[in-house]
Amino acid sequence: MSTTPTGTTTTSTNTTTTPILSTPLQKINVNESRYDQSTYWGRVVHFFNVTDPRTLLVTNSTLQGAIKLLDEYKSLDPQNNADKTKLLTDPKFKAENIYYAMKLQQSSIHPDTKEPILAPFRMSAFVPMNLLIVSGMLSARSIPATIFWQTINQTCNVCVNYANRNASNEISNTTLFKNYLGAVASSVGTAVGLNEWVKRAAFSPALKTTLLSIVPFTAVAVANVLNIGMMRKEEMVQGISVFDKEGNVYGKSAVAGQMGVAQTIASRIILIAPSMIVQPILMNSLEAKGLLKSSLSKNITNLVLLTVFIGGFLPLGIGIFPQICSIDADKLEDQFKNVTNPKTGEKVNTFYYNKGL
Repeated sequence: MSTTPTGTTTTSTNTTTTPILSTPLQKINVNESRYDQSTYWGRVVHFFNVTDPRTLLVTNSTLQGAIKLLDEYKSLDPQNNADKTKLLTDPKFKAENIYYAMKLQQSSIHPDTKEPILAPFRMSAFVPMNLLIVSGMLSARSIPATIFWQTINQTCNVCVNYANRNASNEISNTTLFKNYLGAVASSVGTAVGLNEWVKRAAFSPALKTTLLSIVPFTAVAVANVLNIGMMRKEEMVQGISVFDKEGNVYGKSAVAGQMGVAQTIASRIILIAPSMIVQPILMNSLEAKGLLKSSLSKNITNLVLLTVFIGGFLPLGIGIFPQICSIDADKLEDQFKNVTNPKTGEKVNTFYYNKGL
């Protein structure tokens, strides 16, 4: 406090900066993966993270809490002092909590519908679900057993394909049922036909055993092509939504839809190949050498190999292509070749689309 020559008293104030506000802050982009999706290994690590079967044990209330946390986190502006203080001091906004919430959202919530995917049909359920199904298909030798396990497999596949599709287009229950019947008929027909052909062919016992072991893979590969193709036919015909890096949607592209379906088919076939080709060949080799003499040793070895091949190759297979793919405007239909961003007026040269899983 001081006195002026006229006797007026004034009060001087010092402006101080709260130390916490001077702390650097880099917000996490919760709309993207924490791993570099432009590289293969970045995608592998990403899918290894979000296909963790332990996420299946998370309750719906915990999942909703994670989504609420991410929404609140996105709403806070680090340029606002009050928001920045909250981001830096509130324990719930620690990086490990945000990354865990992202993991739950990316493993359980459909990127298009924003609705939870039913637990058995999430990619995080792929390993536990397929351990049983693949074991059944590989051990099936009679026609009834082959029909049963191929039907179970394609029933599961239809549900997984539908749950993880690009949701730009709706599919009727009638179409869904027709596609299901077509997938089952194709897989059962291929498996039964090949089984009978191998059994009747004049092959040596060792070759015949090996061929019978890989028949299930051939049947599943054929059925996967038909199953995914039929389940996602509308994407290839009507197209799927394409958008820019800011999320602005510019319409539907059949070219993008066809690429997304083709990429999904390729990755699905690659991820099941080791468990349905390499695993039975290894089992036959171990048995031929007399290393697996008891039923218990065979069952345990079979389970261990399937777990390794299915669990290990799931992220390796689906990581071949990113879930959100990019495509040059020149490769799309004419309507997308001279599109401009409505906010900036700049020409959009690269579009993005959700290929599904």
